[in-house]
Amino acid sequence: MSRFRLAVLIAIAFESPTRADDWPMFGRDRTHNAVGPEKGTPTDWQNQLGPEKGLGPRAARNIKWTARLGSSNLGGPVIANGLVWVGTNNYSARDPHSKKDASVLMCFRESDGKFLWKYVSPRLSKMFQDGPRHSMGSTPLVEGDRLWLITNRCETLCLNIGPLRRGEGPPREVWKTDMRTEFGVFPHAILMAAGLSPSPATDGDRLFTVTGNGVDEDHITIPAPDAPSLICFDKRSGRALWKDYSPGKDIMESQRSSPLVIEAGGRVQVVIGQGDGWLRSFESESGKLIWKCDLNPKGAKFSLGGRGRKNYIMATPVYYDGRVYIAPGQDPEHGEGENELFCIDPTGTGDVSAELSDGRGKGKPNPNSRVLWRYGGPASEKEQKELERSYLFSRTLANCTIQDGLVYACEIDGYVFCLDALTGHRYWWHDTKAGIWSAPLWADGKVYLGTEDGDIWIFAHGREKKILNQIQMDEPIRVTPIYANGILYVMTNASIYAIHGQR
Repeated sequence: MSRFRLAVLIAIAFESPTRADDWPMFGRDRTHNAVGPEKGTPTDWQNQLGPEKGLGPRAARNIKWTARLGSSNLGGPVIANGLVWVGTNNYSARDPHSKKDASVLMCFRESDGKFLWKYVSPRLSKMFQDGPRHSMGSTPLVEGDRLWLITNRCETLCLNIGPLRRGEGPPREVWKTDMRTEFGVFPHAILMAAGLSPSPATDGDRLFTVTGNGVDEDHITIPAPDAPSLICFDKRSGRALWKDYSPGKDIMESQRSSPLVIEAGGRVQVVIGQGDGWLRSFESESGKLIWKCDLNPKGAKFSLGGRGRKNYIMATPVYYDGRVYIAPGQDPEHGEGENELFCIDPTGTGDVSAELSDGRGKGKPNPNSRVLWRYGGPASEKEQKELERSYLFSRTLANCTIQDGLVYACEIDGYVFCLDALTGHRYWWHDTKAGIWSAPLWADGKVYLGTEDGDIWIFAHGREKKILNQIQMDEPIRVTPIYANGILYVMTNASIYAIHGQR
């Protein structure tokens, strides 16, 4: 083969779409259902951090490579076209000329974990909006040579990553929009969550971004009630195509649920959980409201510090078999509180909530409801003893994961549930005895779940509970493990691990 033909083939390969077994966005694809299609996932490994009970450094087992990150890691990982992208901070600065506290997007080579590049985003001057050592919390979205994310500075950023993929130089900025200066957004950073941020979604040439508009430092005042909460951009140019301003003055604290793009009811919808506790659907092209669903009981109240029954939406809705699954939550610092997991038919219009207000602070059945089932409510006497609380389901930050008609859902309090996707019937639950921030991963008949205690729990997929392993990773795990191209990626609060599948 001639050198010219070889060069052409290499160039074509670099310009090809994302590979089938990549994981190029939050939740792998736009359903946000964290299900991997590959076989051979690992169930046993040993990391290589630090001494163990005075016996010296542990030997790594089944670890392909590991890379040290910053001190808070909440964005990604995503795997696309040979590159690994993660959101972190600048605590472990790799560049001696750039050691200031900042949020950082890092890139590593997929084959061996070699560090390739980082994007450094300086802190905002107002600490409440961007506190010290916050992670770059937005999981990037990669399509071919383009990468989009939302920075710690409330910017929607588009990068051309083609030069880095081809070994020709660093990525180039294509466009960047500061949503504070352009649209008057007042971002609420959720300090205790260390920088949790929504991730963008696309439909054709449109990019959907949640602004994070929220309350001030007093956790009561909304400085910008008239600022947009959802913006649709032309993903090529950064021009704003439409904006939505709900929930406006009814934001309880913050907004970090990522958009879900689906085709249902004969049109493309953008479904988003918002800061007033409502799930809303908009037409992709126009931004026109299609339907809305209240995820709180009528008459429920929101109280500072998490004492009230009313919740906003931190998790991202998931689409499976024509249905949308979502549960509300709050800042993890507020702890547990009564909640419900919803299954909704997205083909309706108007107010599809389970209840309408009766005008006296209570609810009455909604004849237009598209809520198919809810899991939650009061626990039986036996269940109260097992759960050590009076209700069945608590607040969550995490998306559901659904496969073969089974819903795996977890809550901030540490419980994981297996439910029937059609009916909401509970098959089993398990108490991990540690906080859970992230969604489960389903891959090869196994369910992987990370906890605040640094454990990876591995369950067998099925209607009966079976624990395959519990592996200690030394540091809190606050993002969903992913499985791409035969490798399991686990990101702790210190490092990222690339773990061999079964060989």
